[in-house]
Amino acid sequence: MKSAIGHLERAPDAVPMQTMMTLLPQICVLARHAVARLSSLRAASYERRIGVADSLMERAEACAGQDPRRAAELRQAALSYLGVVR
Repeated sequence: MKSAIGHLERAPDAVPMQTMMTLLPQICVLARHAVARLSSLRAASYERRIGVADSLMERAEACAGQDPRRAAELRQAALSYLGVVR
């Protein structure tokens, strides 16, 4: 059985191997969750970007017959939006 003095003889910043081996799997799980969350956020961001551009293009198509200039402006806005958010 080790005494309390034995623990003091080690360097103060030394981490026992058992503690490291216990923490390592927990860190890996945390990293996996973080990567999954980032992936879902990236996918949602992509869908939002496409949604805004699609909306602008749909509005351009809807008004193309009545107001071709407005339709061209909406198409240009969609292209500009996609160029900015990339």
